[in-house]
Amino acid sequence: MSFPYRVPLPDANNLSLGRESMTRIASVLAGSDNLTTGIQDVQYLANIDIPDIENVRPLLDHSGLSRYEANKALVEELGESFVRMIDKEFWNVEKFNEFINIASQFMFMKEIRKAVLTACVKYHDRISSEMYDWLVNDPNIVDEAPMSIKRELFARDKSLFRLYVTPIFEEYLKDQSLYFLSREMRGTNINEVLDFRMNNKGLQDIIDMIGENNILFDEMLNLIRIWFNDNGWPRICSFRFDFFMGMQKADRIQMCKRDHSFNFIWYVNSGIRKGFDSNRINELISMYNKAKKTASRDIIELAMVFQDPLVVSVFSARIIEILRKYVDKSSERIPLRLVTNIMQMITKEKETSTLKWCTSMLHFGSNAFRMIFSKNYNLPDLDEKEFYEGFYRHLLFMMVDDRQREAKENNRARKDKTQDVIDTQEIPITPTWISFSEAETHLLGRSDVARKIFCQYIVERTDKGDPVAVHRCLPFIYASLPRNDNDFMHLEMYESMYQSIVTIIIKSHRVRVLCSERWRSVITDLINITPWRLSIQELVVKLFIEFYSDEVANQLTTLGCVERMKLVREWAERMCITGVNMKTGDVKALRHKYLLMIFRSTQVVSGIYSIRPDVCPVLWEIAFQGNKDVNLNAKDARALLEMYL
Repeated sequence: MSFPYRVPLPDANNLSLGRESMTRIASVLAGSDNLTTGIQDVQYLANIDIPDIENVRPLLDHSGLSRYEANKALVEELGESFVRMIDKEFWNVEKFNEFINIASQFMFMKEIRKAVLTACVKYHDRISSEMYDWLVNDPNIVDEAPMSIKRELFARDKSLFRLYVTPIFEEYLKDQSLYFLSREMRGTNINEVLDFRMNNKGLQDIIDMIGENNILFDEMLNLIRIWFNDNGWPRICSFRFDFFMGMQKADRIQMCKRDHSFNFIWYVNSGIRKGFDSNRINELISMYNKAKKTASRDIIELAMVFQDPLVVSVFSARIIEILRKYVDKSSERIPLRLVTNIMQMITKEKETSTLKWCTSMLHFGSNAFRMIFSKNYNLPDLDEKEFYEGFYRHLLFMMVDDRQREAKENNRARKDKTQDVIDTQEIPITPTWISFSEAETHLLGRSDVARKIFCQYIVERTDKGDPVAVHRCLPFIYASLPRNDNDFMHLEMYESMYQSIVTIIIKSHRVRVLCSERWRSVITDLINITPWRLSIQELVVKLFIEFYSDEVANQLTTLGCVERMKLVREWAERMCITGVNMKTGDVKALRHKYLLMIFRSTQVVSGIYSIRPDVCPVLWEIAFQGNKDVNLNAKDARALLEMYL
């Protein structure tokens, strides 16, 4: 069958416009004695040897337009005339085919492509498969086509769809606002975070690109599976979660229901937003058990839900909440008896408890990448004895101590109102009955589930303003750092925890940190971890920058201890001495933060406690790239800062 939209090549003497005609014109010009004769030959052969045409050229020259501009305007007007005609008139099939047949040889002209696409949109029901195959082979058409046409082209060429959607997906992964928001483990409005993720422009562009096309929907899910198989990044799990919720918001529920995981995602999303009641939990358990029995590849999509960082934070926080409720509800005051009683209750209720379900789901999500990478879809069992009788038991002892210390703190605060801020006490000795030690450190090093829960506990203690617990736990994090960057889940979990600690301190505890001996121990812990990664040092510098604010200075002045502002520069200098090697990695962003910190230090308390080369020589050398002769004061700080940035 011949394709009706391909016109025959013109006769030898036909030099009308078209790609083939351009070659013929070049041939005529090359065979002429000179350019003038060649142009005359072309005019004669093409029947455009208009009498007195040479009299028009001087008029065109006087118009101020180049001949290119004049010809371009003519072509543009011709194209717009076609578009207006297509919009106003109704063509039968014969006229539509005739137009496409003629226009097809001029598709190298953008104006004609626009007219062709206008006709295709208006008469989309007349576009045959052969014509779509013709259109999809023209890259200009694919770029310029409206989405309704582009969608059909993508459905016929999945590699083209992948070519277009992959850069958008990569931009989603690189989106720093999404990335940093996903790493906040506490203190955010979950509904707002979910909405922010779902409304991401790139994600919405992909949803619009897919429309109601089932072929593209299936291909998108296939691409997500491929991308996850390539690296297993948790952000890909977030993308899949947001994709389904975005499709639902776009009223594509029937398409979503074609995928086995949609109901599972829907119940998790609903539970995160409104709370996990017994009905939602039972539905999720039922779907999980069904998928686990089949041991097929489908189970991976369910596991990916529980590798989404936001879902992980919600479930690990729920576990901490459940354990703490056990402690708070007990009237027993002797720690060993209290924990023993709680462990008996947990054992008795384990099979039906929310604690076990949350723990199992975190374990489920932690194995998502292993299952897809190994193609082994059997979920390994969690060592419940190690987890419940070991890890949870030790965590409960810590929580018992938290309760006892909080009671003492509350009594002290009632007697002295300034005690809440000004604190001269040192970190107390850890009670002997808290035996979180080498075995638990080893568990943190190899168990993703243990890390998620323990990190959530540390962040919760930071949020509650408990520097004793934070300082007690951070050494265990330091002792269980990932050995290399390949262990990305381990790496991201610890980076998320440190980011969350810094965010909470900035939001709630800046003045307390400067006025409390115990909080300063936490700052020392943060400084000690900075050699591990450049990103951690950037976080700590960000924290130090936020100390240099009028709000902090005014509160310190009210408390009569504004001189404590000088602690910040001492910490910063110590961090530069112990921090990462500035000759390795991408240090530009870090150096900029140092410069900003120096500048901010000149803007608070009249720069009395500003960072200067005589006080912070190492920091100064790093910030100004070895130039120790820079003289910085509050007056010229901004100009000098801009010069170095």
